[in-house]
Amino acid sequence: MNIVFNFINELITKVRSSEVEIFRMLQWLLLSFCLYAFAMTLASRGIDFYPQIQTVSWKLGHLTIAAFFGYWIDRNAFRDRITSDSDSLTTIRRAIIIVGTMIAISLGM
Repeated sequence: MNIVFNFINELITKVRSSEVEIFRMLQWLLLSFCLYAFAMTLASRGIDFYPQIQTVSWKLGHLTIAAFFGYWIDRNAFRDRITSDSDSLTTIRRAIIIVGTMIAISLGM
């Protein structure tokens, strides 16, 4: 039990010190999975009263996962982190890449 507790403490310490980059933008990925699960739950229950809700949930899942991928495309292409000391052009560059990814996914679906 002590080994598990120590492992969890080390993981929390690494996340707080940002040594583990994989947890960045994780909330967007989890949100997209929740939206997909909600859409699939509506489909599996056969709820045909509001098919628009299922479609909107599915499309929002696409957009949130596109935001996640757009962030990581920018991080891997330019190898820099945006902090409070970053210049505005770097922030605008990342926003353009994320929006471009979201538009590409939206138009492709």
